[in-house]
Amino acid sequence: VVDNLKYATIVYEELNKREGIEAIITRTTNDVHIENKERAEISNRAGADLHLALHRNQSEDSTANGVEVWVQKEAEVVDEVLGYKIREALKEVGIQSDRGTQAGYTSDKQNNFQIIEYTDMTACIVELGFISNDEDNRLFDKHYKEYAVAIADVIEEMCADGYFDDTSSDD
Repeated sequence: VVDNLKYATIVYEELNKREGIEAIITRTTNDVHIENKERAEISNRAGADLHLALHRNQSEDSTANGVEVWVQKEAEVVDEVLGYKIREALKEVGIQSDRGTQAGYTSDKQNNFQIIEYTDMTACIVELGFISNDEDNRLFDKHYKEYAVAIADVIEEMCADGYFDDTSSDD
């Protein structure tokens, strides 16, 4: 089973193969705990154009399944476009279900997940299936490298199309 860090590292490496993209990663070992707010601040200090958080969902209900993307409750259009394009690319690779792009926080739509709340740039959380669902795990283990390429392709395409040129603007 591939853990979040190993998967994030594969996405990080795939992004850094792309011309004009310089990805950073917030941690490189599992024995380091970095709070979500600090992860956002790392991206802010780096002057990043995009903050991408990669996670796996979990539920007490083992039938809960699928991929979803989370954006801020008052997301910019670019965040919504990013979420849509990532979900479409992952569907092409093969996922159990598409849970859509969600805004806010799971149980409180008035707040955001901290990992994207404190970013100064386009940001999203990609939930790559449920670790509590056998079929999501099977698909993840089978396709995780293809998922990494699909996500990197979307980011590269959106960079080339100028989506992240000035996402901090209030215009």
